[in-house]
Amino acid sequence: MDIDLNKEKRHESKKKAEVQNIPNRKNKKRDKRHEIRKDTAQSQKTSVTIPLPFPKGVKIVKEVTDLSEKGLAFKMAREEGFLLPGTTIKNLVICYSDTKVEKPSAEVMYAIPTLEDGSFKIGIKFTDGTNKRLALGRKALTPAVRPYRFDLIGLNHQNRIIKFKGHNGQQYSGTLKNISTYGLAFELYKSEKTPTGYLKLSEMLDQFQVIIGGETVYDGKATIANLREINGKTIVGVSLTHKSIDVQKIIDQEFEGKSTALTEWAPTLLNIERVNHSVKAIVADMRFFLEEVKARLDLEEQKARNEGLIHREKIEKTVLLRFEQPVFNCLDRLIIEFDELVQNLDEEQHTYHREYFQKQLGGLIWLSPFAKRSYLKPLGYAGDYEMMHMIYRAPYEGETWFAKLLNKYFCNHIPPSQAIRNRLPFLLEKINRIVEKKMHGQKGARIMSVACGPAQEIVEFIKNNESSDQTEITLVDIEPEALYYCQDKVLEAKAHAGRNTRINIYYLPLHELIKESVKVNELESQDLIYSVGLFDYLSDRVSIKAISTLYKLLSPNGLLIIGNYDPNYHFKWFLAYGAEWFKFYRTQADLLRVAREAIGEGPKIHCETEPTGIDNFLIVQR
Repeated sequence: MDIDLNKEKRHESKKKAEVQNIPNRKNKKRDKRHEIRKDTAQSQKTSVTIPLPFPKGVKIVKEVTDLSEKGLAFKMAREEGFLLPGTTIKNLVICYSDTKVEKPSAEVMYAIPTLEDGSFKIGIKFTDGTNKRLALGRKALTPAVRPYRFDLIGLNHQNRIIKFKGHNGQQYSGTLKNISTYGLAFELYKSEKTPTGYLKLSEMLDQFQVIIGGETVYDGKATIANLREINGKTIVGVSLTHKSIDVQKIIDQEFEGKSTALTEWAPTLLNIERVNHSVKAIVADMRFFLEEVKARLDLEEQKARNEGLIHREKIEKTVLLRFEQPVFNCLDRLIIEFDELVQNLDEEQHTYHREYFQKQLGGLIWLSPFAKRSYLKPLGYAGDYEMMHMIYRAPYEGETWFAKLLNKYFCNHIPPSQAIRNRLPFLLEKINRIVEKKMHGQKGARIMSVACGPAQEIVEFIKNNESSDQTEITLVDIEPEALYYCQDKVLEAKAHAGRNTRINIYYLPLHELIKESVKVNELESQDLIYSVGLFDYLSDRVSIKAISTLYKLLSPNGLLIIGNYDPNYHFKWFLAYGAEWFKFYRTQADLLRVAREAIGEGPKIHCETEPTGIDNFLIVQR
């Protein structure tokens, strides 16, 4: 009892000393946050109910260990799964005493493993309900012609500023070079040379601001349509996807006593003659044809509504199958002719031809869920895991029969989608061969997928290969939603096949992976590393760094596979115009050159392709 009293006295003395020292502390914000958490967490037992992103509909209830006005923390056992940094959580509920407080939106800030019991400490920040990965889409269709781009040589750098956030949350800034109503180009600041290398084509930029003469003339979203390195400078061209810029107002406004901020300006809108007449003709043919198909399918769908559900489904399948061949064949011919007409246009010509195309055809093409998702980029970039999964699964998706037919055309028929589906048998063959080779040596293989997407090949491997029991698989991606999806599908495959496959899932942005300061010991000695959907969006400079890093993670005789689309195929410009899906295309010679620059002349390097010849694969053996 005396010992307890002494402890109590020492505790009182320590507490008084702490109170006396509070005004002299350097970090008052930290102390304030600590006091808020201390009072809330210790005075009453607090719990939080969280809806998990996967599996859907499942909620967990956890005791809160830290709580403040801005966030909270709790522990989560490994067997319960995990929450990845960057994950958005909707409608969590905090309970203390008889009070319930609902937070409509929050974001996972960290997930730290604890040493004592192997669980995770999860930190969550309350947000205002906006989600950087949810694209707002365009408020209206763009005008039929593209305005001139005006050079801003009349203003100094301080009076033409660009600010925005990349998909990785990195804040960027730069100098505006030219501007039009629906697009612009800018140069990234040299001080941001290192991080800016990780911007990607087709990436959706958040909080994109254009500031001219101290006035914000645009604040919304933008999509990277062009990314170039010119004389050591990074030049970025973007398509504005939130709203337009009033260029005429900028022209008429005076900055710093100058009569105009823009030079060499012409009428705001180009004459419609600037759009190639042959392009106008083929676009008109596409529009007429698609509207005619839509009208006929809408009529058939209307007739079928009077039938029972089962009979209606049979009618739908019959009608769509009857329409497929003639519609697909006609669209193939039109799109191939369109691609041939626009393939030799320069960058400026592409911009106003693309706006004309979207004005005329966007309302029809975007009825396809696949095309719409590519255009809106709900996760911030094209080619996300859900788009890949759309290609792998049953393609008849959409609100109407016309939408379903068009969606099958995009997901199942056109050669670029066929090339993506061809990745599955290609990768499975490589995985099975590596695993069989390792099993002969009485060892299990270690396999890593970088930018794993839906990881369909891994799911199929676990289902169909008994040797997956002895295989260790690592899945890496920058998108929490993709990793949750992978975890759900892989665990389902393991349970169904009765496998004991070891699965590692890592949230790891590429720029963190290729930094020399990052420790990647747990990723070393991989027998197979592959990335078949990432390098289409990386410049040569970043690709070289990434290949060099991944090569070092291979075991002796390990295999590295890099996928990249070839530039010589039809439908490329149709996807760029209709879905704003831009890529860095590379021939096999380009891939070999990049690989040699990354790892030298020693290793065995060659290229392969899949049946369509569109998707090239760089193969490097250590």
